[in-house]
Amino acid sequence: CAYYPELVQSAVVVDMFPVKFTSALLDETCAGLLLLDIENLKSRKEASDLLANQIKAESERNFILSNLLQVKGGGWKWRCNLEIISQFTEDIRGYPDNVPISSTKSLSFTEVLVTT
Repeated sequence: CAYYPELVQSAVVVDMFPVKFTSALLDETCAGLLLLDIENLKSRKEASDLLANQIKAESERNFILSNLLQVKGGGWKWRCNLEIISQFTEDIRGYPDNVPISSTKSLSFTEVLVTT
């Protein structure tokens, strides 16, 4: 990206750690976000207040809610496809058993995603 920006239309940066996570936190967070009535939401602050019992840290709520976009003419939408993410949380939390952790030290996931 940095060397030839004219060749890249868009890029995805993935920050990941090569371990499996067994926590259901991602599942619970996605479920809570899907329960938000974003069609009738008045503000991002209202969304934050509604999520406060589930996501205690305000900084985490703000980070997650940065993906909540206001639509012209009113209403809100998620930047990402939250329904698809919620269907694949086990895959997202997982890490392939057949990839040795030592081999990931030289992998640049950013380069892989940009070049494929």
